[in-house]
Amino acid sequence: LSTQDNSISNIKIWPNPVNDKLNINFVLISNRTKISLYDVLGKEIYQDYLNTNSSVLDYSINTESLPKGFYILNITNGTSNYNKKIIIN
Repeated sequence: LSTQDNSISNIKIWPNPVNDKLNINFVLISNRTKISLYDVLGKEIYQDYLNTNSSVLDYSINTESLPKGFYILNITNGTSNYNKKIIIN
């Protein structure tokens, strides 16, 4: 018996590589969402908690002040967890 939690779906992230602003668009089922950005050492360098009643979320992260390099974007919503490698130019 297995269950599937689809509380995050249709995730779009652009541009990647990013210069100054990372755009995120996704569909939510649960309204409590955490968006985090981690550096290559695993240190959380950005986080935001979203409480929204909207089912489609458009969100952006200003990356102008971040050093160039590789990062991991993490989106957590309920029991769903999404990770994506991001490159900042």
